[in-house]
Amino acid sequence: MNTLKYFLKDIRNDFVQSRYNQKRSESLSIWNVKALEMRFPVFSIAFENPFVTQWQIDSFQSHVSNAQLVICDNSRDLAKRQGIREICEKAGVVYIALPASTITHPNRSHSLAMNWIYQNLVLTHNIQQFGFIDHDLIPVSSFNFSDVDLNKVGFYGSLYGGGLKTWQLWAGYCFFGKSCRNFNKLDFMYDFSLSLDTGGRNYKHVFRHYTADHLKFAPNLNVELKVGNSAFDIQLIDHAWLHIGGISYNQNFEKKADNMQRLKSQLDQGCSIESLRTGKQNPVLANVLLSKNVLV
Repeated sequence: MNTLKYFLKDIRNDFVQSRYNQKRSESLSIWNVKALEMRFPVFSIAFENPFVTQWQIDSFQSHVSNAQLVICDNSRDLAKRQGIREICEKAGVVYIALPASTITHPNRSHSLAMNWIYQNLVLTHNIQQFGFIDHDLIPVSSFNFSDVDLNKVGFYGSLYGGGLKTWQLWAGYCFFGKSCRNFNKLDFMYDFSLSLDTGGRNYKHVFRHYTADHLKFAPNLNVELKVGNSAFDIQLIDHAWLHIGGISYNQNFEKKADNMQRLKSQLDQGCSIESLRTGKQNPVLANVLLSKNVLV
């Protein structure tokens, strides 16, 4: 019964994706020019939070080298879209207005956006390497994309596993190069039949051909920070990127806003992330069984 359910949902998702990919954006004319300058575009799918987008842009421009940030706006609120557009224009960052969508399912909306970007911005302009970062992923120390090795297997990112036999790169930190298997056939739709999140269909296209414990992934830790009188846990990826987490499709950011604003203030004043760490940390488990013989 579940097999039939997932089969029908896959048909539905493919139909919705096909129609969405055909939608045009007012920003494509800008991309036709800007794409010529792109050596390593890193796409961030903004959603309804100008404060976080501003923070990400400022930090990216301060800490990241050899990559170009591209803000792709998936916001439904027109006022917030305008606010994000103005932030990008002021910072000189490429802004792409994603086509409007009525989809409210968070995974489906995110997958549609990623696939639209891949089809309309990457493949159509022969981009040789690219990546996606979450819109609430903030670089807090120097990061050079020249150090991201995409030559061997053609992909790199943060490991995420759904089941005992399946795994993927987390959609919020994943990078692909031309040497990636099936580079022209990537699919960022989720695959719940394999217990995989946004981007999970790439397990069938790419990841199943590799044994995860033979590959290099981005280190992923939960660390405790102390800012003023408050101590809180936050995700630190690749020793350089803070992930605020859980702010896109609910009101979780309101619960975190005070801490995040204080944290931003401390970092803006020159505090290093290391100086704010208490020393407590735990690895973020990928929920994947890393055994040489289980990936099929």
